[in-house]
Amino acid sequence: MTDGTCSKPFLERGIERGVVCPAVPVPVGVGIIVIGGNYDEFRNNLIYDNWKLGFAQTWVPGLVRNDFKWDAQWETSHFNRYTDNVMGVAPDGTAMPNGIDYFWDGEGTGNCWQAAQGSSLEPLVIPGCPAGGLRRYLADPNRLVLLVDCSNYDLGTRNLPMGCDWFETPVRPGSLPASMNAMSVAPAVQAFFMVVLFAWLLFRRSRLDAFAIATMVEILLGSGVLFLASLEQLWYLVPAGIAILGLGWLSAVRMVPGRLLAGWTVLLGLVALGEAIDSGIVLLPLPVGVVWIRVLMEAVWVVWTTRNLIRARRDEGFAKPIPAEV
Repeated sequence: MTDGTCSKPFLERGIERGVVCPAVPVPVGVGIIVIGGNYDEFRNNLIYDNWKLGFAQTWVPGLVRNDFKWDAQWETSHFNRYTDNVMGVAPDGTAMPNGIDYFWDGEGTGNCWQAAQGSSLEPLVIPGCPAGGLRRYLADPNRLVLLVDCSNYDLGTRNLPMGCDWFETPVRPGSLPASMNAMSVAPAVQAFFMVVLFAWLLFRRSRLDAFAIATMVEILLGSGVLFLASLEQLWYLVPAGIAILGLGWLSAVRMVPGRLLAGWTVLLGLVALGEAIDSGIVLLPLPVGVVWIRVLMEAVWVVWTTRNLIRARRDEGFAKPIPAEV
């Protein structure tokens, strides 16, 4: 597409050599993708050697389909079943792994996956068959950012969205380097604000004690692990990064200025630990993923902390004695 091949007449593009000019945004290296499907069943399939994803299921809100009715926003990606599929093994028994066997964006109700032991899952916890899962009204925000970004692809105008890696050949499963896409933006922004604000919190302390330094290390380590988890081959680090971040928030209660902010910081730490459970151990019975609650609370924390630090610095300036004139 970028070299003009897809602008040529159809018969001159080289389809016999494997050239593909996708009319709709579909990622390269995916076995089966369910985009807004309902009541689909996938059973007894061999899904192997797909370097990006084996199965992928994504939400299509009504806005994308120019349907602006309220109910239309959540009418897709429900009651799909994936059972008795063999993942990452060719018909002759040769191991030919997929990049990730099962991908779910986190939205929908009644979906279930029968994943064999050893299957790779994103997220690490998905609803199992036969029961299916509780209703989730929103996809994971990081996955949603990528889907929205890549949906801006347009063959006619040769528009390849920045940050969308769907149209690049994925690296072979298990290979490095890990690739970066639009999912890395939010973790990078979070890490930036954490570095700035916690450096400010440390700077204003009268002395640097081991507890304060350990708190900053926890926050920065958790933010760093979350950034690494946004890279395609390291998605499984999400629960660990969130758990470390949650412990850091709980430790930070002694560093933040203001009792109400300290209480908010404790709640943020508990929510982050809940997110680690929701993303790595068991889905919690909530209508949205805990990640949404944590992200919103973090945004409030950043603004609140910045305001309190500015106020504290201003008050300290007023409290300084004015030198007597000679």
